[in-house]
Parts: sequence; structure tokens; C-alpha cells
Amino acid sequence: MSEKPPTGSGGVGGDGGPFGELPRDGGKQGKDGAALDRYVDGLMEGDERAAFEARLRGDAALRAEVELQRRIDGRLRAMYAPPARIEMAGRGGSGAGSAGRAGGSSGPRLVGATGPSRKRWVPLAVAAMLALVVGGGGGYWWFVVGTPAPFRQPAEIYAAVASRGFEPEWVCTTDEEFVEAVRDRFGRAVLLPVATPGVEVIGWAYGTPVLTNRTATLMTRVDGHEVLVLIDKGESDVNLRRVGEASGGSGSSSGVSSGLHLYKRRLNGLVLYEVSPLDSARVIGSFEAAGR
Repeated sequence: MSEKPPTGSGGVGGDGGPFGELPRDGGKQGKDGAALDRYVDGLMEGDERAAFEARLRGDAALRAEVELQRRIDGRLRAMYAPPARIEMAGRGGSGAGSAGRAGGSSGPRLVGATGPSRKRWVPLAVAAMLALVVGGGGGYWWFVVGTPAPFRQPAEIYAAVASRGFEPEWVCTTDEEFVEAVRDRFGRAVLLPVATPGVEVIGWAYGTPVLTNRTATLMTRVDGHEVLVLIDKGESDVNLRRVGEASGGSGSSSGVSSGLHLYKRRLNGLVLYEVSPLDSARVIGSFEAAGR
């Protein structure tokens, strides 16, 4: 396992392991406040961002402040996001997922979002349209058109991790370390074996609140494509989806302009969401329950 970052002993929630902890005072402090704001708002670039992220890896308190600020920002976005009109444009057949992304003609279009806030809110609206596949071989396609995630949207997390080159901030090198990290976080465990055929386990990312501020994000790689798995307690799951339309096993593609798909599995009291550019779930099916 990579060098373990320091963790506190009495923060809110008592988090340890690779995921840090929340600060006791619940907010930004001192001279780090301005830098933290710039980082969370995506205003840091180049060497400044790299230096700040290097600090994050070794400073559990600072990681907790970033996580808390993102949690607050997520709540504000959910409360005050302006409505976006979503126009569905030509869903194609079974190959529309890849062809549509290449041609730029399939999937939903977002219209009516103008002015300076467009860059901030369009990604949120796109994320709200991520397609969710549930069930087995001929299941149903569901569309995320209603309730957003309480904190950050899966597509936001994917974009943020991609912007950092999918560099892990914590790596488990054995199955035992993986189980320990998940159990420390959630009180129960699942395992993606390090030697899973066809899946490269890259490592964990920090500060990725989606369902709660405790959502953990695992980075993997399948057939040269980066795939994220978001993990949280099953009871923390929310209604991210509404029924859009049902199809047979080879129904229309759910690809959207973000090029991402969202797949879901429940296992051992936890909920796992796979965020992937691939047109089928390739990672969450390999997870195993690991005791209680």
C-alpha cells in the first residue's frame, strides 16, 4: 500500500483510513481559506494546483475542509440550480451510444441556458441525464431526469478525476488492505480482488461526495478506458432515477453528451455505482461480499 496519509482521532464521523475525516469546526480556516476556495471552484491550474494537491495527500485536515466545502457547494447547487430545458434529440438504435458520441447528433441537448452561469450549470444538467441500467441481461433502461445526487453528480466526479489524470491518492496492494479500507469507512465491506481478470485496480480518489459526504470513489481501468466505482451505504442511496422507458435486451443506447453511463448494484449493505464510458457494466459485477 502506498504511504498512508496522517489521520486525526476525533473529527466528526471519526473517519480514518484512506478517506480522511471531517474537521471539528466544520469550516475553512486561516490562510488556507482563499486557496481552498480557488481549488474547490476549479480556478487553480498548473503548478499551483499540483502543489495544492500534493498538500492534500499529506494533510488529512485540509482534505476534510475540501470535502466539507464541496458538500456545502453541492447542497447550494441542489437548492438554487436554475431549471434547464432538456430537449431529447434522436435516440438511435443499439449502436447509438458510440456512434452518437462520435457524430455529436444523438442524446439530449440542453437549451435555454445562457449568460455567465452556463459553464457552471450545464455540466450539472448533463449529469442529471446519466443513464442508469439496473437488473441483469434483458433489464430496463432508466433515465436520471428527476432527483440529482445530494452533493456532487457522478459526471462531475468523473470529470474532476479525469482532470487529474486518474492519479490515485491511495492504493491498496492486497485484497486484505482493500477490505480493511472499505470496512473502516462503512462498517461493512466488499472486495474487488486485485487480480480481477480484465480489470486494473488503479486506486482511490479523495473528496468525492455524491450520495453523502462519505462516498468513496475507486478508480479502475477496463480495456484502456477509465471506469469509476462510487461506494456508499445502501441506506444512503437516493432516488437518482425515474423510469424513462423500457426496452428489450438490445434496446436503444443510453449514451448522453457526456459519453458516460451509470450502472448500479447493491451488495452486502452497500450500494455501488459504476460510472463508465462503456456500454455495459464491467466492474461492479466482480465485487464480492466480504463478511459483515
